[in-house]
Amino acid sequence: MRAYFDNGGVDAFRNTRSATKTITGMLIGLAIDKGFLSTVTTPVMRFFPDKRPLQNPDPRKEEITVEDFLR
Repeated sequence: MRAYFDNGGVDAFRNTRSATKTITGMLIGLAIDKGFLSTVTTPVMRFFPDKRPLQNPDPRKEEITVEDFLR
């Protein structure tokens, strides 16, 4: 038998932001530990060369780091 903390049951939408931030932080820590990522200050745009040129360019987008996703 499944039990849920609310009355929404299996089909209800739930706010998972806190859990998602925790899991993202864990995965980033693993990526750094395994050498896939050097630091959280790494700009994220370097991981998406196939998205260039950007449809809506803005110099601030080049400054977005991995760490910004943990906030």
